[in-house]
Amino acid sequence: MQDDPRQFADILLNKAIPLARKTGDSALIGKHYLGIGYVFRNHGQHDVADAYMQTAARVLREGRAAPEQQIVTYIGLAENYSLWEHNEQAPLCWTAPGCCSALTRNPITG
Repeated sequence: MQDDPRQFADILLNKAIPLARKTGDSALIGKHYLGIGYVFRNHGQHDVADAYMQTAARVLREGRAAPEQQIVTYIGLAENYSLWEHNEQAPLCWTAPGCCSALTRNPITG
């Protein structure tokens, strides 16, 4: 499996995400969607990567994941836009709903 990104994505989509959904762990679900996005990004399928990374951002935002996890996802989105030569979209992910609050929210007091 180490050298087979399709198998990795398949395991995340068909095993890991369904199990994470059963636990209700939105941070883990978002992390798995981000992982799938990286698989597609690394194979030059930036449009597909964008869809999975956007899903990851939404799941993490709606699940009130830790700010650090949300920021990592927005960085991944910005990287994907850059590699996709859609640089004009990269700043948009930083202004997405919840992104700025993730950057400024105090992790102790909220």
